[in-house]
Amino acid sequence: MKHTKKITALLLAGAMTLSVCACSDEAGSTGPKPKPAIENAYALEVPALPDMAPYPDEESFIKSDGVFDSDGYDAVYTAWRDSRLAQQEQASAYTGKLNEYLKKTAAAYLTPEEAGDNAACSPLNIWMALAMAAETAGGSTRQELLDLLGMSSIEETRAVAKALWNANYCDDGACTSRMAASLWMNKDVTFKEAVLRTLAEEYLAGSYQGDMTDPAFSKAFKDWLNENTGGLLSDAVDSLDDFDPETVMALATTVYFSAKWTDRFQEDNTYTETFHGAKNDADADFMHRTESGQYYWTEHFGAVNLPFEDAGSMWLILPDEGVDPASLLADGSAMDFLLGSYETREENSKHVMIDMAVPKFDVSAEMDLQKTLESLGVSEMFSRQADFSNLTDLEGVFIGSASHNARVKVDEEGCEAAAFTVMMYCGAAMPPDEHVEFKLDRPFLFALTGTDGLPLFYGVVNQL
Repeated sequence: MKHTKKITALLLAGAMTLSVCACSDEAGSTGPKPKPAIENAYALEVPALPDMAPYPDEESFIKSDGVFDSDGYDAVYTAWRDSRLAQQEQASAYTGKLNEYLKKTAAAYLTPEEAGDNAACSPLNIWMALAMAAETAGGSTRQELLDLLGMSSIEETRAVAKALWNANYCDDGACTSRMAASLWMNKDVTFKEAVLRTLAEEYLAGSYQGDMTDPAFSKAFKDWLNENTGGLLSDAVDSLDDFDPETVMALATTVYFSAKWTDRFQEDNTYTETFHGAKNDADADFMHRTESGQYYWTEHFGAVNLPFEDAGSMWLILPDEGVDPASLLADGSAMDFLLGSYETREENSKHVMIDMAVPKFDVSAEMDLQKTLESLGVSEMFSRQADFSNLTDLEGVFIGSASHNARVKVDEEGCEAAAFTVMMYCGAAMPPDEHVEFKLDRPFLFALTGTDGLPLFYGVVNQL
């Protein structure tokens, strides 16, 4: 009788942070940077990250005589702008190609296990992790993954993955948006070099190898996760089990985001009000401001967009009275709106004065990703019929479980987010006048979009 082996794939999505998330005191800083020292003892390959030009610090261009060095500043600013645009322009390689996946998965990803709970995840980081899993799979196991990802071939998947990674990478001092990927391999298992090389070149995945029974190897893995999610998901990471001897490999992808609002909320305009949650009412700190801006509406919800400094934006979607967020996900209207063209959204929008009241929130969520993926038609990789022959000649390799954690935090300064996934292989009506009240005092949806316009993180706030 053949032994069945488990392969662990850990995908850190997110968070948003997502870990969606948090608005920290330095939301626009580069955040904690990964420390390669923790991985050196096990590293086979560590990918080189893009070298971005730094955002210019205006104060550093003030000369000793008090005169501002405008020429020097302009030169550094131009270099920064060109570097940023070079990253962002890579989004053209996947324009429209992820819409099918995003529409197909939104309702499933944002349905909490218990009705009325909050939900949050990073759909793009889950996409990246599943794409890497598809690289290791073969036959119908791979095809199920490609079908969900909306890809016609593994070659198309590679091209989209690399462009997605680069378009969403930013670590220049103005904002932080970092994806990372790694493979943590059992030293007693032989892996196929071709797929490891592909994962390194196309997905920028580092490779580490060690003794799965050694607690130090598990600790290095968890340290990598914490450092690449800015410590935002430390509780979730700490709760992960250590590797066991049956683990063939862990595959991890992470995302960390931190940025400041273009227009900050003033702390002296934050005060306690009631949030009418799905389960019960609760006091919450609401941030207030009145601004001239674009207000959007559809048949069942209204929406506003809050931009970050040079780093995408956050959509806030408020369902009409009597309409819950789940119904907007189920009928597809929320994702149709988010993924719609600029021109389409503008047809149902108006420039008005908006009295805005946004609750500060810190949303964490955990998802049994195996159940979710099986409901979406991806089941073979969790079974004894799984085909991971592109990864190893070892027979009986399968994914034993999969879970996803995410966290998003919002305050007056901005937003910070992170998320991770673990796999074990074993309208509102048109505004009547020029003034609109937009008060998020009942369950609502949010979507943190990158400069490519796609939701890097999204979620539902049902309760505060």
